[in-house]
Amino acid sequence: MKTLRLHDLLNIRQENELIFANNERAVVVSTMEFGAMQSDLIENIGINRMKTFFFKYGYHLGEEDAKEVAKNRSLNMLEKIEHGPIIHALKGHAKSRITEKDFEVEDKEIKSFRFKGIWENSFEAEQHLQS
Repeated sequence: MKTLRLHDLLNIRQENELIFANNERAVVVSTMEFGAMQSDLIENIGINRMKTFFFKYGYHLGEEDAKEVAKNRSLNMLEKIEHGPIIHALKGHAKSRITEKDFEVEDKEIKSFRFKGIWENSFEAEQHLQS
């Protein structure tokens, strides 16, 4: 599998004093600010609703990354899936790696799919330990 670099993933440009990443308006938020928002959400809506909120948010982020990777026709299906952990790290979420793979494709159709992995150095875990 090819090694991805940040430049391969994010085309960052500035226009009219605003930041754009891959032709979409972007914001830069530090992990400290993200942690403060998370704490405020817990205080205002409760831990269970906050967990649901962030689960859906994380799912959406992963879905958008997958859509971008899917456009790369030079990669086979397994290579596209293996890009997930690389993207997590390049975007600063966590250092992650796939530890178990069960993937079967037959006639370009996925027959079985099961992956396990490990996340290390998650910025959310760091925030939790600091609070």
